[in-house]
Amino acid sequence: MSRKLFICLTLSLVALAWAQPAHAQRFRWWNDEAFVKQLALTPDQSVRIEAVFQAAQPALRAQSRALSMLEDELSKLVQEARVEESEVDFFVAKVESARAELAKTRTMMIYRIRRIMTLDQHVKLQSLFEQREKDRRGKGHGQK
Repeated sequence: MSRKLFICLTLSLVALAWAQPAHAQRFRWWNDEAFVKQLALTPDQSVRIEAVFQAAQPALRAQSRALSMLEDELSKLVQEARVEESEVDFFVAKVESARAELAKTRTMMIYRIRRIMTLDQHVKLQSLFEQREKDRRGKGHGQK
């Protein structure tokens, strides 16, 4: 694979990871009959994707809890006018480091899932998520 193609695929993977809303990330599309059919996923692919997803969950949950706790602590610090700026700066760095670790774990999970799929399946998946999000937004604004 050429370096340019690899970079493009990597960037599209990261974009897909960040573009998916939280509810889409929790949606187990690899077990959804319509998605499986449209993507032409094999039973083996579905099993392997589920294994990657399950393997990542403990770390994702722990990192999410840690981030939430740090964000709560930072909010409390910011509310206190007497706290030194250096202390707030230190906590901001801790929060952002925790956020980066969570993003890294999530992106690596998505990357591992992506490696199980063919390029065509990946392109179709992006299209399905875009359509699903478009439909979801339309329903949220009184449209049917």
